[in-house]
Amino acid sequence: MSQAPRRVTLSIAFLAVMLPLVGCIAGIVIWQSYSKSVETAIDAGRQLFSNLATDVALQQNAMLGPVRVAITALAETSVQESAYAAGQIQTFLPILEAYPHLAAIRVGYDNGMLFELAPARDTDIEGAAYAVTTIDPTLDDGQERVQIIDRAGVEKGRLAPRPTTSNPATESWYSLATATPGTTVETLPYRLRGNGVPGISAVRAFAGSVPGVIAVDIALSQFSLPLESLATETDQQMFMFTGDGRLFANKDCAAVFDDRASDDAAVTLRPVESLSHPAAAAVVDTYRAENGPFSTRRLVADGAPYMASVTRLVIAGGQTDGLFFAFALPESTVTGAFISIARDAVLISLGIIALSIPLIVVLARRLARPLASLAEATDRITQLDLTTPVAQPTRIREIASLGESLDRMKSALGQMSKYVPKSLVQDLIESGHSADVGGERRELSYLFTDVRDFTPMAESTPAEELMAHMSQYFDGLVAEILARQGTVDKYVGDAIFAYWNAARRQEDHVELACLAALGCRATSNRLNAAWEAEGRRPWYTRFAVHFGEAVVGNVGSIDRIDYTAVGNSVNVASRIEGLNKFYGTQLLVSGDVVARVKGKFLVRYLDTVSPKGAAAPL
Repeated sequence: MSQAPRRVTLSIAFLAVMLPLVGCIAGIVIWQSYSKSVETAIDAGRQLFSNLATDVALQQNAMLGPVRVAITALAETSVQESAYAAGQIQTFLPILEAYPHLAAIRVGYDNGMLFELAPARDTDIEGAAYAVTTIDPTLDDGQERVQIIDRAGVEKGRLAPRPTTSNPATESWYSLATATPGTTVETLPYRLRGNGVPGISAVRAFAGSVPGVIAVDIALSQFSLPLESLATETDQQMFMFTGDGRLFANKDCAAVFDDRASDDAAVTLRPVESLSHPAAAAVVDTYRAENGPFSTRRLVADGAPYMASVTRLVIAGGQTDGLFFAFALPESTVTGAFISIARDAVLISLGIIALSIPLIVVLARRLARPLASLAEATDRITQLDLTTPVAQPTRIREIASLGESLDRMKSALGQMSKYVPKSLVQDLIESGHSADVGGERRELSYLFTDVRDFTPMAESTPAEELMAHMSQYFDGLVAEILARQGTVDKYVGDAIFAYWNAARRQEDHVELACLAALGCRATSNRLNAAWEAEGRRPWYTRFAVHFGEAVVGNVGSIDRIDYTAVGNSVNVASRIEGLNKFYGTQLLVSGDVVARVKGKFLVRYLDTVSPKGAAAPL
């Protein structure tokens, strides 16, 4: 007689299978949570570094950019036309007023004449704003004369003439300009002529009846001011340096150069190693090891981990061998908060696992074989197979009730599929995204549409007719969006908001959005032609296409969520659509879109603007 196989209770078997599985899954989830938190922190640090580098580059170029434009225009026009700059006061004065960071504007000539306009200093003359310095070696006395004027250019007094041996034609800034004719260049740092402070000059030679050079001075401290304003923590390092490792700007301007006794002495820039903080030297050592700039990475300085990067600043025309922006921040500053959150999540996960063990035992005692049948029915429902009936092969009340509930859920899903696009649900299931509240950051393309003067049209149209009109309109435009694999997020009255690259990845999402916009416009035009033929009022639709990073996922409450995209780039895209009304246009795209799909569409440049919410002009 054969021995009956040894059996165990369902609860023990269930525990034997589920506990290792739950433990393994929990471990993966905990590890993923921790690693994702750290990864998110690192990404946030990279974005911070990128934004800072962009801000610094914009601010530094903002100091030199207008100067280079002005100096080019002056060198080609007014300077060589005004005899030895006697009439240059009214030409130079608005420039100094517009750009207060400038230290002086001067013109030197081959015959030794010089004219300089600079902020007045060391004078008690009432109303003094600027000092006009002239040197004319053709006069017998050959002295330097200084006229004091107010902001309107009205003379307020004169200083006593003083002897001078200064000859601009023999000075280094003059020689640099004449050696590079037709080009605006910046000098190496030196003691500026008028006030003796360390600075640089933008210079350009010009021809004319008397050839000469025009120069615009900028104190070296001006380049450090943006870094001083951006520095928020004492332990972070933020500085600019030349390609040979010498400081050019620092949040502490005094650390940049060595002092010199003579006003006309060249300025010696200190090496980066002169900074006392160990992170500064570590950054430059890495820069040298990499033979150039490097993106955000982890460095160790004096035993402490730092996040650091070096970015090349595009500041054209300088005499240094490149300018670079370095930024270093303690790693704990970036990752500390995220790691703390991850640790809390680990503790909560472990607590949930411990509490779930008794629940597993109870469920194991209640369930039996019919669970397999119900599981299969559930799988069919998750695949949106809503036609196969749910089998109920048991008389156990709880399981039978579960089967009935699945039947009701299937029926409810069938009804809800009329309101929620089935393709979106299938994408979410196939891509593995959870329907929980939350999302992920990714690059999206956006399409916004809006009907001109919709409100007055709606007020003057019967509700039934308006509803039929809107349905026909939305059917046409949404079909174009779906044909280009877009996701319609929502309808806001007459407006449509759609996006691409969610939930499925789409490498050509920007191009698809542009095609959809053109398709929607063509459909709108066809509908308008048909409505006008029927004697109905056409709907003139405006469109906008933009792309950028956003958090895409589920937002809402526990019992009602909405799959949508949230981020500043979404707001900017909406405001771009609103600009159509200002410019009288129908389809606007951002410059970022044009750069991404260059050569694939016919576009026309319109303007550069700063819509609300944009980090930089578009």
